[in-house]
Amino acid sequence: MENILTLAQIVASTLKKYVTASFNAKLYYSEDPTTGIYSVIVVPSQPKSSPHVMLLVQVTENSVAILSDTTDRPLEDALVRAGIPREKIVVAYRGEPDLASR
Repeated sequence: MENILTLAQIVASTLKKYVTASFNAKLYYSEDPTTGIYSVIVVPSQPKSSPHVMLLVQVTENSVAILSDTTDRPLEDALVRAGIPREKIVVAYRGEPDLASR
């Protein structure tokens, strides 16, 4: 039997790889499968620095919308390498239209 991963499973697995050790911050992975929202949050160690969303993704049945990506390793590239066709990915923070309007 072939193992077929869903878009949500691929997104979750890929985002978790961005949660790495850091000297000046803690990174946290968060997911809400009921709404399709997946994220990586950065909480700096320095009290004067503000926490921020590093990655924010919304997954629907047929597409992945990248709402925020502040990394130097673009999430869209990682998702394609993980097996999601580029035509199923919308880079919303760069103004790409959703799949329904393409």
